[in-house]
Amino acid sequence: MIRARLVLVATLAGGCVDKLYHGPAAVDTAPEDRDGDGIVAAEDCDDADPAVYPGAEEVCDGADQDCDGWEDEGLPVFRWYSDEDGDGHAGTPAGEACDPPVAGAAEASTDCDDGDAGVNPSAAEVCNGVDDDCDGQTDVADDSWDPSSGGAWYPDGDGDGYGYGEPVVGCEKAPGLAASGDDCDDEDAAVYPGAPESCNYVDDNCDGVMDPEGTCAWTWADAVAHAVWYPETESQFAGYSVDVPGDFNLDGASDLVIGGLVSAGPPYAGAWITDGYGVGEQPMNAGTTIASFDVGVPGADFDSVLGCDLNDDGMLDVALGSVTGGMVYVVYSPSGSYVLQTDADAWLAATPYGGGGIGDGLACGDVDLDGRTELLAGAPYASPGGAVFIVDGEISGALVAEEQGLSLRSEHLGADAGSDVVVGDLTGDGVADVAIGADHLSTYYIAVGGAYIVEGPIASDMSLSDAESLLVGPWYADYAGFDIDLLADQDGDGISDLVIASYQHPYAYVVNGPAPPGTSQLEDADAVLANDPDFNNDAVTGGDFSADGLTDVVVGYKDLSKDLASGVRVLRGPLAGTVMMASTGEDLRTPTDVGLGRSVTTADVDGDGLDDLWAGATAYSGHGEYTGAGYLFLGSSL
Repeated sequence: MIRARLVLVATLAGGCVDKLYHGPAAVDTAPEDRDGDGIVAAEDCDDADPAVYPGAEEVCDGADQDCDGWEDEGLPVFRWYSDEDGDGHAGTPAGEACDPPVAGAAEASTDCDDGDAGVNPSAAEVCNGVDDDCDGQTDVADDSWDPSSGGAWYPDGDGDGYGYGEPVVGCEKAPGLAASGDDCDDEDAAVYPGAPESCNYVDDNCDGVMDPEGTCAWTWADAVAHAVWYPETESQFAGYSVDVPGDFNLDGASDLVIGGLVSAGPPYAGAWITDGYGVGEQPMNAGTTIASFDVGVPGADFDSVLGCDLNDDGMLDVALGSVTGGMVYVVYSPSGSYVLQTDADAWLAATPYGGGGIGDGLACGDVDLDGRTELLAGAPYASPGGAVFIVDGEISGALVAEEQGLSLRSEHLGADAGSDVVVGDLTGDGVADVAIGADHLSTYYIAVGGAYIVEGPIASDMSLSDAESLLVGPWYADYAGFDIDLLADQDGDGISDLVIASYQHPYAYVVNGPAPPGTSQLEDADAVLANDPDFNNDAVTGGDFSADGLTDVVVGYKDLSKDLASGVRVLRGPLAGTVMMASTGEDLRTPTDVGLGRSVTTADVDGDGLDDLWAGATAYSGHGEYTGAGYLFLGSSL
């Protein structure tokens, strides 16, 4: 053990001696590179930053990474803009550099006025003469313009300072525009809000009231009906059609014919011939009438009633037209009660298939100069544009009109020729002529209505395109020709004249005979009868109520705010030009609305030389709901 230790000590001692007595240690002479970027300090311009050394990639930080003495060289340079007005859009140049020179700088200039925070791409374009949203467009020229910043002006067609129609929105009022859009007639400079009112059936001041009280000198007739004839069954609507042909039973007193509308029935539709003209309230029953008629089938009515000596035996006969029933019924020398489907002497259909609206208008006369009376039946729905069929007055059994006699047929598609028909000498040559209403006659595809005049004698079928005169309504949906009638002589020249009613507008037209040849406009008629715009002139006729030899015109009118006609106006002849019915003639009205004026006709029923007025009142309910009635006014009271 001792020997081993001695050996170990000797060994350790020998090593120490060698170390202590060896030569000096070697010195590290390698170049210094403190940042370890591989470039010695003598060649590295920043030996404390390993990203900086010759050949390093230059980055945009304001430092010289590649030690060439230039900062950020070779990098893309941008123009920078600052937001001086604080509206979130830069527009002021802030310098050129690869990085924003100031906080918030932007590469693009989007603010066209960086000194106005209200001008920037996000701003609304308003009326101020400035390009608010920086799109190069100003005010209304900019699609994004805010209309609420401008004003609204209205087209002023008549130059009265008040406009109408769709407003024109802009920054300034242009010529031809007005600040108000309340003009109720922008074609009449005398009509505007605040204008003075005059009696003209016009709402001059646009307050919704036409001719207010005190504007017009209204004349209300003191006439009281001489008689009121009514059926004893409800819902007959008697007065839908009327006629005063004369004395049926030859007792010396004129009798009256009245027809009603469809009812639930039976009776399904009633018509009556009164026994004389009566006095006061007269129920129509077996004791007071010469004859009564029931169509006999549901859904029928009496659109027209006609008394005439059809078979030339000296006795009056009756023809009754039922458009919905598709038939004209003829009864000779009527007396008693009739169910027409089985008891009539003749049944006249338009075609073998019925229809055609036959019976919408009825008339009689010798139109072919053969010495016999003919029956004329309007059929407005007969193709193509309606027709009037002329058949011998003495007929029997079931007949087809288009196979039985002559036809006057319209080629104007849908014209509804035959909506009414009258016979009389309209040319002064002593020969009967025919006037035919066509209330859906169209011009340029616009339904205006009108009337044809065919000069007699008529000896063959005829297209109404060859009629001597065509009178055309002036207004869209005027339905002129819905009702027409003969005026014996309203202008005093000895020739009969014509009056034409317009169903859908407040006008009636007087055309003095002879009617002008060719086509003429009813707005140029000898007299235009203008009713209140809220009324329709439904029914027209004429009679001499003052024995002055001049025919007076009677107009039955309907108030559009009600379902049925509401009055009758008597206009004294002669009439010429535009006649404002508000200030002309007498107005016949009843204390309650009875539909007075749905139908009108005249004749001298009491033999005093004055014509009397027979008018239908379909809404009369004095003795049962909607019985209807006929009102007789003697001419001496008109």
